[in-house]
Amino acid sequence: MTTLGDLFERYEDQDHGAYLSGGEVCSVAVSHDKKAVVCRVHFDEIVPRKALLDMEKGIRSAYGFSRVRIAPRYDLGSLTEPYLQSLRDYLVLRRPSAQGYLADSRWQVTDDGLSVSMLSTGAEYLSTDLRQLPEMIRTETGLECPVNMVHVDEEAERKFDEKTAEKRAERLQKAAAAEASAPAQEKPKKEEPSPAKKEKSYRPRKSFAVKKNENVLFGKLFDQPVVSIREAIGAVDSATIRGEVFFVEHREIKSKNTGREWIKVGFDITDWTSSMRVSKFMAKEKAGELMDVIKTGMYLTVQGKISYDTYEKETILEPTGIVLSQKPERQDTAEKKRVELHLHSTMSMKDGITPIDKYIEQAYKWGHKSIAVTDHGVVQAYPDAINAVNKLRKKGGYIHLVYGIESY
Repeated sequence: MTTLGDLFERYEDQDHGAYLSGGEVCSVAVSHDKKAVVCRVHFDEIVPRKALLDMEKGIRSAYGFSRVRIAPRYDLGSLTEPYLQSLRDYLVLRRPSAQGYLADSRWQVTDDGLSVSMLSTGAEYLSTDLRQLPEMIRTETGLECPVNMVHVDEEAERKFDEKTAEKRAERLQKAAAAEASAPAQEKPKKEEPSPAKKEKSYRPRKSFAVKKNENVLFGKLFDQPVVSIREAIGAVDSATIRGEVFFVEHREIKSKNTGREWIKVGFDITDWTSSMRVSKFMAKEKAGELMDVIKTGMYLTVQGKISYDTYEKETILEPTGIVLSQKPERQDTAEKKRVELHLHSTMSMKDGITPIDKYIEQAYKWGHKSIAVTDHGVVQAYPDAINAVNKLRKKGGYIHLVYGIESY
């Protein structure tokens, strides 16, 4: 078993040492430029969201990554109170201002799913985040659990509004008193230079034919050749790339000037030549569908404008069209197939993260006639290997299994 501590040996944390040594790494995804890492880790107990955040920051600092995400996995028969608390903590970490709404909310697991009872103002404020909970629960626990909002009675909401108004009035009175006691200072007037008239310059835009596709998730896709992400990074205008989504992160932003709410839809995509951040500001009411659709592991064709984002502090692609695509399967085109005689499964500590049945399934797809298993000093993978071969036999296939061991 490879633990989180084994994978990131340079990172040491006394406060979270138990989670580092107890978390079993299921899979690791690394961007081509080695700046972003996503680890899916199985834990026997619920890990607090703050602890996950601390470990992500620590690993990012120890290894110089730009982004690190620890995606927890749990074996739960049903939603437990510790896990529900972790969901509430997740919402508070994303939106600290929502702590008041969540403190007065009630979370209850019913036959119809997860029932969340809170004030209608809180439900509206957290609508974007609550909409993501069913997918989050399914990913982390494997449980299908719809989230149902239940609004509390109007009297409770009225009292909450009155209490909030009283606190706001009290803060305003204190601020007014402090301003009145402060000596008035006249600010010197600055002479503003008259703005120079700029001549408008026009650049002819490229014209492309609209490409019709029923798998369009957002915008329109024009008939433009697909380039590798490595080539797209150096582009000065628009580009079309294709690859796999390995990191998804949406942020909700509220304008201080207008009070309008925006969503910064963002995800990382790689084609294994490099990786790129896809990011776009959208009005909250328009971003909902796209947020629900984009998932880790999807294979997408994305078309848009290449630019430097001062918010993300990196080169991004601002999408004008996103299309769901078919991921090409890797093929073994050799005329004479090889036989793998040195193979470590998950039974080899620190030296294998793939189960033996997955190895056998892939070797058979590639037309291999035989495969060996040679774990470090153990034979625990043999039963799973036999079962995988028998499974192929039932479907009319066969692969010869070579039993081995790497002895010390």
